[in-house]
Amino acid sequence: MLATSSNLVNLSDMANSADEYDSPWKECLEFYLQSIMELCFPSEASNVDWSVTPEFFDKELQEILRDSAHGRQIVDKLVKLRLKQGTEQIVFFHFEVKNQPEPDFTRWLFQAYTGIRWRYGLPVATFAIIADENPNWFPLNYQEGLLSTKVQFDFASCKLLKLVENRRAELSLTKQPAAILILANWMTQQSKQNMELRLSWKWDLVKTLYEKGYHKNQILSLFRLIDWMMWLPKEQTFEFRTLLCEYERKNLMPYITSIEQLGREEGLQKGIEKGLQQGIEKGLQQGIETGLKQGIQQERQQTIVNILENRFGPVSASLQDRVAKISDLGQLAALKETAFKCPSLADFERLVNELGA
Repeated sequence: MLATSSNLVNLSDMANSADEYDSPWKECLEFYLQSIMELCFPSEASNVDWSVTPEFFDKELQEILRDSAHGRQIVDKLVKLRLKQGTEQIVFFHFEVKNQPEPDFTRWLFQAYTGIRWRYGLPVATFAIIADENPNWFPLNYQEGLLSTKVQFDFASCKLLKLVENRRAELSLTKQPAAILILANWMTQQSKQNMELRLSWKWDLVKTLYEKGYHKNQILSLFRLIDWMMWLPKEQTFEFRTLLCEYERKNLMPYITSIEQLGREEGLQKGIEKGLQQGIEKGLQQGIETGLKQGIQQERQQTIVNILENRFGPVSASLQDRVAKISDLGQLAALKETAFKCPSLADFERLVNELGA
């Protein structure tokens, strides 16, 4: 699937508006933190006791950074970890991902460091993942001074562009989950004006999920991150899905059949068809309106189940039935956001119970 000159149309405006980076990185930092550390910061990763579950402080970080973060696009994570050895075993790691250069970035990191340090009184290590396209932007430290007073703040920094340039073959072969998102980030940036090239790269990347032997839940999770980031126009999306369905059919791996977008379209189609049938009996216009509403309901219900399955594995039939009984579109929209963010399936189920479904 090679790109031709006819494919090299200027799609940068469309792609820039559709390409998604921040949300996939937020999830990747939370679900694949160890993998990211081992690829981007191997020395520091070797000092962490990964047998102790990392504890995330997202709400607390937002409170610390609220005033100084005004107007910034932030992908931040604050994590409490235990080190393997040393007198200070409990520490905080602060991560930030930047997808575009920012003049005050290093000062911002210094402010975040001091805020976290003073609030918790624990050692803080700062990590910058530089995920932009500018090869000349590579922040490493912050300095300031007045008369005899001087401050230099150094932090760990990983330039993904350089990482891919130097280790692309290794990233393609490794089974580290974080390598998938690093490559997807790079491929999305490199194919802004060539959707056929992006289609080819996206398909190659998705195939590796099966070829590397990931289990079903990992495939679903990583696929959603790839699909989230590597946006394709309608024509290429249809071609991609055709390739995917044929591949899964041949290999008897029907894993990616209920992702969010497919669920949306299937739900709408079923609702419209049902509405048209009602239209024959009760009046066409009323039936279509009813069908559209039911289609949106079914889309959101199916999407919620798909997100939960991608994150946590199989969803019980009883929980699916309770979600299917929720008809309020506002509640369904809120539950969809909760499905993305809730720490466990049990927490989501408790919320559904509170709604009385």
